[in-house]
Amino acid sequence: TTETIFDATTFERPFHEDVSKARHSIIISTIRLRWHRTPKIIELLAASSLRGVSITIIISETGHHEPELQAMGFRILHRPTYKMQCAVIDQRIGWYGSVNFVGHSLADASVIRMATPEFASTLLDALGIL
Repeated sequence: TTETIFDATTFERPFHEDVSKARHSIIISTIRLRWHRTPKIIELLAASSLRGVSITIIISETGHHEPELQAMGFRILHRPTYKMQCAVIDQRIGWYGSVNFVGHSLADASVIRMATPEFASTLLDALGIL
């Protein structure tokens, strides 16, 4: 299936699988990079980066973990007006919803995954990446 809806407790496994299988690029848009304990997704993104995958994280609030992620080779873009929570993997898989892909999500958060280049392109266009 190309389309699935997840909640805050069920999205991580398939999202982590998509990140682990990425071959070219991962773009994540989130509000902030704030956590107490480094989330597993950061380790997965770092491993992807070491495999040559381009990692871009778009944030609206700064002042947290940006320098350490830049030191890992991640590209951090500050867009104060962006509030979208989404991810695009290899320009063909799109994730969009209210979950925080790199931090703690609220219990009632949800996200849709669509494995179509058209949906991924729509998200990239909304982010001003295309």
